[in-house]
Amino acid sequence: EAYQRGYFFFLANDPRVPRCLIENLIRGQLGHTPVEGEDAAIDAINDRVADNGHSFQTLMVEFATSPLFRIVNEPK
Repeated sequence: EAYQRGYFFFLANDPRVPRCLIENLIRGQLGHTPVEGEDAAIDAINDRVADNGHSFQTLMVEFATSPLFRIVNEPK
């Protein structure tokens, strides 16, 4: 149980985690790997999430309302 608290503390305090979550949402939900031209949109989501206390709900809302959400790959 102590290791779990340490793990969650590490994740909560690592500034790389929100961007990693955003990039994994893009990869998993939109079906493509983030590309260089998407950095500004990813940074905007990341900034708004940080401004709202790293709220997961904010992450979901910002992701769904982002222009990134409209990008999809060709069906395979």
